[in-house]
Amino acid sequence: MADDSISSKALHASIREMGQDFGRGDPEKKDLVVLGTNITKLRPVENDDGSLHPSRLLLTEEKAYDSLAFAFSEPKKWLILTTIFIVQISMNFNAAIYASAVPGMQEHFGIGPFKARLGQFIFLVMYAFGCELWAPWSEELGRWKVLQASLGLVNLWQIPCALAQYVGTGYWMIFGFRALGGLSSAGGSVTLGMVADMWEPADQQYAVAFVVFSSVAGSVVAPICGGFITEYLDWTWVFWISLIFGGVAQALHFAVPETRTSV
Repeated sequence: MADDSISSKALHASIREMGQDFGRGDPEKKDLVVLGTNITKLRPVENDDGSLHPSRLLLTEEKAYDSLAFAFSEPKKWLILTTIFIVQISMNFNAAIYASAVPGMQEHFGIGPFKARLGQFIFLVMYAFGCELWAPWSEELGRWKVLQASLGLVNLWQIPCALAQYVGTGYWMIFGFRALGGLSSAGGSVTLGMVADMWEPADQQYAVAFVVFSSVAGSVVAPICGGFITEYLDWTWVFWISLIFGGVAQALHFAVPETRTSV
């Protein structure tokens, strides 16, 4: 074997000597064969035209496994996931709580129930596009930056919705900013990406279930809170409370470390 080559068995042994748990929980990675790679050197990144980048080097998982989010301790992983649980609830809370404002908007703007519910309709439609919009950016820029930007924009769009009763444009102002709110929601496309960052495929089942449960929980918590808002507060508090909840979720997420290893 050439000096710059190394067998799969030798590579695994070298990684274990460095204290790395290579391929833990992922049977496919234990059978990974890497030939012609010197683990003491990093390979230059290849450009789209086949040329080598002059300054960027490629660091692969097998050469730095203990630096990846996979190597986070279990308590740290679940602390991060608990914060994501709250973030995910806030997103789905924002989507579901709108229905509690419909009676108040009907009375205030003098509109029918169909028109009043268009704000919820457009939010959910744009939410579907928002998830697809934000996911690729999280691969390039990182999960933390994308979720912070998403939460910040969603929180910002709550303010004009809450102030719409004082503006002459009326209900269509709410409709427009609800559309922007849906488009700004990163949703589960990024939060599930964080699960993939921290757990190997064979170990992801409990983390995925936990994140999915947060989506369901947000849709359940919103109607409960909405009942109290409808009974005791003005309809605009639907948006103010969504803003408060979103602000708390964003503040908690601020302390979450980046999990995307390519950033």
